[in-house]
Amino acid sequence: MLGTIDHHIKTHVWKTSLTTPNAIDLNRRLQEMQALGAKAVVFEVSSHALDQKRVDGVNFDVAIFTNLTRDHMDYHKDMPTYFKAKQRLFSEVLLASKKDQTYAVINSDSSYGKQIQVAAKAKPVYYGESAEDFKFTITKQDIQSIEFELHYQGKQYTVNLPMVGAHNAYNATAAIACCNSLGVSVETCIKALENFKGVPGRLERVEIDKNVNAFVDYAHTDQALASVLNTLLEVKTEKNLPELITVFGCGGDRDKGKRPLMLEAALNYSDKVYLTSDNPRTEDPMTIIEDCLTTDKYTAKSSNVIVEVDRKKAIHRAINEAEEGAVILVAGKGHEDYQIIGTEKKNFSDIECIKESLSE
Repeated sequence: MLGTIDHHIKTHVWKTSLTTPNAIDLNRRLQEMQALGAKAVVFEVSSHALDQKRVDGVNFDVAIFTNLTRDHMDYHKDMPTYFKAKQRLFSEVLLASKKDQTYAVINSDSSYGKQIQVAAKAKPVYYGESAEDFKFTITKQDIQSIEFELHYQGKQYTVNLPMVGAHNAYNATAAIACCNSLGVSVETCIKALENFKGVPGRLERVEIDKNVNAFVDYAHTDQALASVLNTLLEVKTEKNLPELITVFGCGGDRDKGKRPLMLEAALNYSDKVYLTSDNPRTEDPMTIIEDCLTTDKYTAKSSNVIVEVDRKKAIHRAINEAEEGAVILVAGKGHEDYQIIGTEKKNFSDIECIKESLSE
């Protein structure tokens, strides 16, 4: 596995600073993994990597399209350009693959998924709640798990995931579609997913000695935040939990246009928002917060927003000021164990902050 969090095979782990390494490092890593016994590699291909042709020459068997939301506008400038970069994986890169048969697994519920042009040699496989191939329907979810019915080639399967959220049903279905395309039975895939606890920092539940439901998530775009919060709101409503609290900030030296959109998304779903710092980098953290506050939604719901520039203090306040049984989301950094202030990378973990909150 090569991804944003790390590169690993079994217990061998390499740290990484890029979702997709440059072409030389990527091919070196693939060779290292093969030497360690890897038979297959799964990795995230970033839009930057596609635009810069870092994965050209990699012989893919399967490419998966999950979704496309506003991100990296400091690099791509607009959504059509962002989409064009993603499109390359399914057209140019798959076309150049030397594999006899390739597959394009596509989320057909996504408006961008409907626009994907697939290379002539690749077989498209569609998944989603309204898909032609792998169709799923969520039947049950709570604060710790989700269950859905999967329909494929006239058969129905029940899938139980020890994770929260509709997005995990989408991701699990995409994984099943991918593996099945390569010859793994649907039953084997479902069995494997029963014990999969999820990816670190992606709607990850944090157990603490207080009656609240605390989660961390990597969501750092308005649409990603809205998606995660919508999931938690559904659970909160179904289980009649008292409140949904969001702690988040926006990164410095990045797309400023999404800042008010982030706060708007948080206010659309949350009873209370603690607006704080993320990775401010070389920007003044308070300036970033002030950019967030320019949304009209803040004018209408200013009493629901608590500004606390210090991220650690914001997390501690959210935990300690929450009602018993509340759902708390700390968003933006997920798995990251650092905070970039100025040009310095300092040790910082949202998960550790949550666990430390009761000691104050």
